[in-house]
Formats: sequence, C-alpha cells, structure tokens
Amino acid sequence: MRRGAGALLAFLLLAPHVALAAGNAPPPSSPFETVPLDTVKPRSYLGAYVCMFAGAALVGGSFVIQNKADHTYDAYLVATDPDEIEALYQQTLTYDRWGRATLLGGEALVVAGLYLRFLHHPASRQLQLAVTPQRCALSVRF
Repeated sequence: MRRGAGALLAFLLLAPHVALAAGNAPPPSSPFETVPLDTVKPRSYLGAYVCMFAGAALVGGSFVIQNKADHTYDAYLVATDPDEIEALYQQTLTYDRWGRATLLGGEALVVAGLYLRFLHHPASRQLQLAVTPQRCALSVRF
C-alpha cells in the first residue's frame, strides 16, 4: 500500500514538469506554408467625434437663441409703438428661424457622427485574386 501511495505521489509531483517540457517541443512539420496575417491599422474616428461635438454645440446654441427669441417676443407683447412692434416681431421671427436651423443642424451632425462612429464600415478588400506560385489563386474573407 505504501509503495502504491509513494508511486502515485511521485507521479503527481513529476507530471506537471514532464508536461511543461513536452510543451516546449517544436510543432511537427506541416506540408502547408505558414501565411502571416495582414496587420490592420486601427481606424481613426476623429471626424465622427468632431461631428458629434459640433452637433452638441449647435444644439446647445439653439437653446440660447430660442431664449433670446422668447425675450424679444415678450418685449413685442408689451410694446406700444407700431414701428417698434413691427421691428420686435421681425426680430422674433429671425431668432426663431435661426434657433430652429441650429437645432436641426446640430441634431443632423450628432446623428452623422453616431453613424460614422458606430455603423459605417468602410469597404474592405474581401475578394482578392493573386496569381503567383507562392500564394493561393483566390482569397475570400468574411
């Protein structure tokens, strides 16, 4: 019984070292050539971030412009001079149009930035034809 336990203990102690030594052996030779993979440069998303930042700035600016349009409209409501009433009304319309344009433009830029960052994948060369003795004739990537 003691010999069996000693042999089992020796096997358990030496088995990891034997396995590590066997792992350092070179891989068996293969009839196929090892082809290195192409290194792909990471894509820059600077344009997408600029679009999103500019869009957020325009959306924030639209609130400032709409606030100015509201104050001008309040002044229009209390004005008594007909020329002043007309001028304040035209200013209110101008601020309102600018506020609407900056809000819609900002939202469009934010959406464009999100599209460029997360949804748009540039076309890659998925189908290649290389006629050389060292390469495959046709390569398809998914």
